[in-house]
Amino acid sequence: MPKHSPTSDRLAALAALHDRLLTDDIRARIHQSLADKNNLIAAAAAKLAKKHAFSAAIPDLCAAWKRFLESPLKNDKLCHAKLAIIDALDELQHDDQEIFLDATRYRQLEPAYGGAVDTAIKVRIRGAQALVRLGCREIFFVLSDLLMENEPEARRSAAVILSGLDDERSELLLRQRVIAGDARPENCGDYFRALLSLNPRRSMPFVVRYLDDPDTAIVDEAIIALGESRIPEALDHLKRLFAYTIDGERLGVLILAISLLRSDDAADFLLQIVREQGAKQALAAIDALRIYRDREEIMEKLRQAAESRHDEKLSARLGKMLADPGL
Repeated sequence: MPKHSPTSDRLAALAALHDRLLTDDIRARIHQSLADKNNLIAAAAAKLAKKHAFSAAIPDLCAAWKRFLESPLKNDKLCHAKLAIIDALDELQHDDQEIFLDATRYRQLEPAYGGAVDTAIKVRIRGAQALVRLGCREIFFVLSDLLMENEPEARRSAAVILSGLDDERSELLLRQRVIAGDARPENCGDYFRALLSLNPRRSMPFVVRYLDDPDTAIVDEAIIALGESRIPEALDHLKRLFAYTIDGERLGVLILAISLLRSDDAADFLLQIVREQGAKQALAAIDALRIYRDREEIMEKLRQAAESRHDEKLSARLGKMLADPGL
């Protein structure tokens, strides 16, 4: 039998307090547990303080943060306590920027197979999110550092945060990140989407440039980002690329992206593919038009287009699409 764990019992007891009304007993348990040397207990207490919006715990949370910075590999493996503390402080509207700035600079390298791993990535990200709330003047310096980190999660999170900051500095940082390149093509997709959401007019030509990138994965990310942008002008760029693309997989990505625009013009182009293109492209277009299932006039045009081909496979795919909303 596995050994009985007192820590597990204590964690379960703290978890059971989440759905109870905040009482003096629970307040005392939070204060006491935040002072505990066990990082898991302190983390659970921070989450409990957050759940109950117990702002009186802020001084204890700050003290616990400093305590777990000491001998962190021994006292707070995997940053369980530090992450829960920073998260709770932000949710409780703590207004001291310094603790969040400290969080954005914090790194914790822990032994791992093949070397070491930084377990403080989420701490830095959460600190940056708190600084956005506080309107910190240094936020773009913080996000610049995150955006250039080796850790993919940090870069992607920085892009998401920047997409919510309507400022030319956000665009400049994201452009520089794209130009510098990224080993993860999906990260470039995040940068493209963030740019298009910040300033579609200015960012469209920049993203379109990457439709001709030598890296096919980057091209695919640019295609999908243009589709997800729902910017009407994106359709012309996707149609032009479709016209000279012969790769089957790339054509499939283009068809998907065009459907994501969710416009009447995009639907008309997909219907044209069903009527005029090869069977493989027509099947992909039928699948892509599923997004318009609630548009009766488009579905009627699709039926007519499929029937004009006199192709059993197309008719069968259309029938399945109409009958199965989960396709």
